[in-house]
Amino acid sequence: MNILVEKDISLLTEEGESIIVINVPMADRHSKPIFINGDVFRGTYKRGHEGDFHCTEEEVKAMMADSLDSQRNVPFAPLHCLSKESLASYRQVFSNRNLGHPWTTLNNEEFLIRLGTAVKEDDHKISLTKEGLLCLRMGLK
Repeated sequence: MNILVEKDISLLTEEGESIIVINVPMADRHSKPIFINGDVFRGTYKRGHEGDFHCTEEEVKAMMADSLDSQRNVPFAPLHCLSKESLASYRQVFSNRNLGHPWTTLNNEEFLIRLGTAVKEDDHKISLTKEGLLCLRMGLK
């Protein structure tokens, strides 16, 4: 996966010499591990203060697990697809079982995010998690 964009590459002229400058951004956890030569375990490196260091197999597996965990959202499953009746029923059960719980006063979006059944995406849209779909049935539109 190439995470570079055009603005990451520039040409610097210093004392009549041209230097290509490439800013390699840190990959977000959704994209890790990024590796070279087609081998995830031999081609994955991590950036440190003194340089880049080869990752151990355990470190690569941890990156993979973190990446999968961070991708719990379900594409194209916005909150408005939820059955309003199902959500209201769940909120009532939650309130009855957790009298006085501070989450009972939250709006639907914040309530679902706190439960782990929805996530706020990078573009600030709210999407359901797989768990959210399992817990709350979809409403027909």
